[in-house]
Amino acid sequence: MGQILPNTFLFLFLMVQLQAQTQRPHSYSVLEIGPTQYGDSLTYKVSSQESSLLTVAIQRPKLERDRHLLHRTSKPAGNQEFLEVDSLAGLFLHRAVLPNGHDLIFDRKMQLLPAQLKTGEKYHFTATFKVMDKGRLVHRGHQKTEIKCLGFDSAYTPFQNFAQCLVLYIKTTQQFDSEKPSITTHAKKWYVKGLGLVKMAEKTIGEEQEIQRTSWQIKDLKRYGKWLDQIETAPKVPALRDKNSSKPVVAKIRV
Repeated sequence: MGQILPNTFLFLFLMVQLQAQTQRPHSYSVLEIGPTQYGDSLTYKVSSQESSLLTVAIQRPKLERDRHLLHRTSKPAGNQEFLEVDSLAGLFLHRAVLPNGHDLIFDRKMQLLPAQLKTGEKYHFTATFKVMDKGRLVHRGHQKTEIKCLGFDSAYTPFQNFAQCLVLYIKTTQQFDSEKPSITTHAKKWYVKGLGLVKMAEKTIGEEQEIQRTSWQIKDLKRYGKWLDQIETAPKVPALRDKNSSKPVVAKIRV
């Protein structure tokens, strides 16, 4: 009996560990992690040279020809992104308006994320682009994106702490046909199911090898016009409270 009990405990311990591993997802659909829902407004605490707040709003584009896209506008930075989400193909960037007012236009839509992200997998995407200023060509170039799905980790943010985030390492390199130096960005991003990007640490190597470090952490979330105190990703619709009211707000969160 003295040898049977330890073996029994060891067996039970291994079964618990195996069950915990099988309960943890090994992949996420791009629809589950972002780029969030129409009408969402997310405020991020940004730390670079000086701390600031950045608000990202998800809207439907006003132009009829862009009816299939998401319009993601960042303020006060002023950049805009026109995105397409395809459940079978992934997340794509059609074009963007940069903070300086220039238009970034891809010869064909640039893939940002695959339809399904799997732990440990690597992904590579390329596209050519041009930068325009009121119809005048400023630059042409080539963009290369490398993505590695690192797995799952917790994230601590001013909004709330998230226990299980999908973590991606993303390296983006822009090379220009002109004498303009290339720009390389290394980013580590934390995504939450049903919400999207909640945290980011980024390093950009630009002209003259100048290095700029930036971090994002989600601070506030407005969904369906209501400020939310927290968001849950359990397989049920949670009751969330409006910051300006004591009445619970039911948020329709797709999980």
